[in-house]
Amino acid sequence: ASLTKIMTTLVAIENISNLDKDVVITSEVFRGIEDYSQAGLSIGDKVTFKDLLYGIMLPSGADCVRAVILNMGKSNDEFVKLMNDKAKEIGLKNTNFDNAIGMDSDDNYSTAGDIAKLLIYALDNETFKTIYTTKSYTISSINLKLNSTLVSYANRLDTSNILGAKSGFTDGA
Repeated sequence: ASLTKIMTTLVAIENISNLDKDVVITSEVFRGIEDYSQAGLSIGDKVTFKDLLYGIMLPSGADCVRAVILNMGKSNDEFVKLMNDKAKEIGLKNTNFDNAIGMDSDDNYSTAGDIAKLLIYALDNETFKTIYTTKSYTISSINLKLNSTLVSYANRLDTSNILGAKSGFTDGA
Protein backbone atom coordinates (compact mmCIF):
# COMPACT_ATOMS: atom_id res chain seq x y z
CA ALA A 1 0.00 0.00 0.00
CA SER A 2 2.72 2.45 0.95
CA LEU A 3 4.77 1.72 -2.16
CA THR A 4 1.72 2.24 -4.36
CA LYS A 5 1.25 5.65 -2.74
CA ILE A 6 4.70 6.72 -3.96
CA MET A 7 3.45 6.36 -7.54
CA THR A 8 0.07 7.87 -6.66
CA THR A 9 1.76 10.97 -5.25
CA LEU A 10 4.17 11.30 -8.17
CA VAL A 11 1.39 10.99 -10.76
CA ALA A 12 -0.72 13.54 -8.90
CA ILE A 13 2.17 16.02 -8.71
CA GLU A 14 2.86 15.65 -12.44
CA ASN A 15 -0.81 16.04 -13.43
CA ILE A 16 -2.14 18.79 -11.14
CA SER A 17 -1.34 22.25 -12.47
CA ASN A 18 -2.04 24.13 -9.21
CA LEU A 19 -1.17 22.29 -6.00
CA ASP A 20 -2.42 25.27 -3.97
CA LYS A 21 -5.96 24.94 -5.34
CA ASP A 22 -8.58 24.46 -2.63
CA VAL A 23 -10.48 21.18 -2.39
CA VAL A 24 -13.59 20.53 -0.29
CA ILE A 25 -13.92 17.04 1.18
CA THR A 26 -17.19 15.29 0.35
CA SER A 27 -18.76 12.06 1.58
CA GLU A 28 -17.76 10.37 -1.68
CA VAL A 29 -14.11 10.51 -0.53
CA PHE A 30 -14.82 7.92 2.18
CA ARG A 31 -16.67 5.31 0.11
CA GLY A 32 -14.92 1.94 0.15
CA ILE A 33 -11.94 2.93 2.30
CA GLU A 34 -13.29 2.15 5.78
CA ASP A 35 -10.66 -0.54 6.43
CA TYR A 36 -7.69 1.49 5.17
CA SER A 37 -5.35 3.99 6.81
CA GLN A 38 -6.71 7.52 6.77
CA ALA A 39 -5.17 10.91 7.42
CA GLY A 40 -8.13 12.18 9.43
CA LEU A 41 -10.10 14.35 7.04
CA SER A 42 -13.79 15.11 7.65
CA ILE A 43 -16.66 15.96 5.33
CA GLY A 44 -16.64 19.69 4.64
CA ASP A 45 -12.93 20.21 5.31
CA LYS A 46 -11.32 22.72 2.95
CA VAL A 47 -7.72 21.80 2.11
CA THR A 48 -5.34 22.14 -0.84
CA PHE A 49 -4.04 19.50 -3.22
CA LYS A 50 -0.64 20.01 -1.57
CA ASP A 51 -2.16 19.22 1.84
CA LEU A 52 -3.63 16.05 0.36
CA LEU A 53 -0.26 14.96 -1.02
CA TYR A 54 1.26 15.23 2.45
CA GLY A 55 -1.72 13.24 3.73
CA ILE A 56 -1.00 10.50 1.20
CA MET A 57 2.69 10.22 1.97
CA LEU A 58 2.99 10.86 5.71
CA PRO A 59 0.15 8.86 7.34
CA SER A 60 -0.64 6.91 4.14
CA GLY A 61 -4.15 8.36 3.96
CA ALA A 62 -6.55 6.58 1.64
CA ASP A 63 -8.95 9.47 2.24
CA CYS A 64 -6.40 11.82 0.71
CA VAL A 65 -5.87 9.50 -2.29
CA ARG A 66 -9.60 9.46 -2.99
CA ALA A 67 -9.87 13.24 -2.57
CA VAL A 68 -7.05 13.84 -5.05
CA ILE A 69 -8.51 11.52 -7.69
CA LEU A 70 -12.05 12.85 -7.35
CA ASN A 71 -10.93 16.47 -7.46
CA MET A 72 -8.75 15.85 -10.49
CA GLY A 73 -11.97 14.79 -12.22
CA LYS A 74 -10.64 11.27 -12.82
CA SER A 75 -12.20 7.89 -12.28
CA ASN A 76 -10.13 5.33 -10.40
CA ASP A 77 -9.51 3.50 -13.68
CA GLU A 78 -8.34 6.67 -15.43
CA PHE A 79 -5.95 7.49 -12.59
CA VAL A 80 -4.58 3.94 -12.47
CA LYS A 81 -3.95 4.14 -16.24
CA LEU A 82 -1.82 7.25 -15.60
CA MET A 83 0.09 5.27 -12.95
CA ASN A 84 0.76 2.35 -15.29
CA ASP A 85 1.72 4.68 -18.14
CA LYS A 86 4.23 6.37 -15.81
CA ALA A 87 5.57 2.95 -14.73
CA LYS A 88 6.24 2.10 -18.39
CA GLU A 89 7.83 5.50 -19.02
CA ILE A 90 10.21 5.01 -16.09
CA GLY A 91 11.06 1.48 -17.24
CA LEU A 92 9.39 -0.50 -14.47
CA LYS A 93 9.13 -3.93 -16.09
CA ASN A 94 7.73 -5.92 -13.16
CA THR A 95 5.16 -3.48 -11.83
CA ASN A 96 1.43 -3.17 -12.32
CA PHE A 97 -1.11 -1.06 -10.47
CA ASP A 98 -4.81 -1.78 -10.29
CA ASN A 99 -5.66 0.79 -7.62
CA ALA A 100 -4.15 4.00 -6.27
CA ILE A 101 -4.60 3.21 -2.58
CA GLY A 102 -2.57 0.02 -2.46
CA MET A 103 -5.45 -2.30 -1.69
CA ASP A 104 -4.44 -5.97 -1.62
CA SER A 105 -4.79 -7.41 -5.10
CA ASP A 106 -2.94 -9.95 -7.22
CA ASP A 107 -2.91 -7.30 -9.97
CA ASN A 108 -1.21 -4.65 -7.81
CA TYR A 109 2.44 -5.68 -7.60
CA SER A 110 6.06 -4.64 -8.01
CA THR A 111 9.59 -5.71 -7.21
CA ALA A 112 12.27 -4.19 -5.01
CA GLY A 113 14.26 -3.25 -8.12
CA ASP A 114 11.33 -1.48 -9.74
CA ILE A 115 10.48 0.39 -6.53
CA ALA A 116 14.11 1.54 -6.32
CA LYS A 117 13.88 2.86 -9.89
CA LEU A 118 10.59 4.59 -9.05
CA LEU A 119 12.04 6.25 -5.97
CA ILE A 120 15.18 7.41 -7.80
CA TYR A 121 12.95 8.95 -10.49
CA ALA A 122 10.53 10.48 -7.97
CA LEU A 123 13.29 12.08 -5.88
CA ASP A 124 14.33 14.11 -8.94
CA ASN A 125 11.00 15.92 -8.55
CA GLU A 126 11.56 18.68 -5.97
CA THR A 127 7.93 18.71 -4.80
CA PHE A 128 7.98 14.96 -4.24
CA LYS A 129 11.36 15.14 -2.50
CA THR A 130 10.14 17.87 -0.15
CA ILE A 131 7.07 15.83 0.82
CA TYR A 132 9.02 12.58 1.10
CA THR A 133 11.62 14.08 3.44
CA THR A 134 9.11 15.87 5.69
CA LYS A 135 8.68 14.35 9.12
CA SER A 136 5.65 16.39 10.29
CA TYR A 137 3.20 18.64 8.47
CA THR A 138 0.15 20.53 9.70
CA ILE A 139 -2.84 21.19 7.49
CA SER A 140 -3.42 24.64 8.94
CA SER A 141 -6.93 25.16 7.56
CA ILE A 142 -8.24 22.28 9.71
CA ASN A 143 -5.44 22.14 12.32
CA LEU A 144 -4.59 18.52 11.48
CA LYS A 145 -1.04 17.35 12.23
CA LEU A 146 0.34 14.62 9.99
CA ASN A 147 3.40 12.60 10.96
CA SER A 148 5.70 10.50 8.83
CA THR A 149 6.05 6.87 9.84
CA LEU A 150 9.61 7.85 10.76
CA VAL A 151 8.21 9.74 13.75
CA SER A 152 6.65 6.58 15.19
CA TYR A 153 9.87 4.60 14.67
CA ALA A 154 12.08 7.27 16.27
CA ASN A 155 11.34 5.97 19.77
CA ARG A 156 12.54 2.47 18.85
CA LEU A 157 15.19 3.07 16.19
CA ASP A 158 17.83 5.65 15.40
CA THR A 159 16.25 7.43 12.43
CA SER A 160 18.51 10.48 12.55
CA ASN A 161 20.34 9.47 9.35
CA ILE A 162 17.17 8.64 7.40
CA LEU A 163 16.09 11.60 5.29
CA GLY A 164 12.79 10.16 4.11
CA ALA A 165 10.76 7.00 4.13
CA LYS A 166 7.48 5.41 3.17
CA SER A 167 6.72 2.39 5.26
CA GLY A 168 3.64 0.40 6.08
CA PHE A 169 2.02 -2.90 5.31
CA THR A 170 -1.20 -4.72 4.63
CA ASP A 171 -2.01 -8.20 5.86
CA GLY A 172 -2.13 -9.51 2.30
CA ALA A 173 1.21 -8.01 1.36
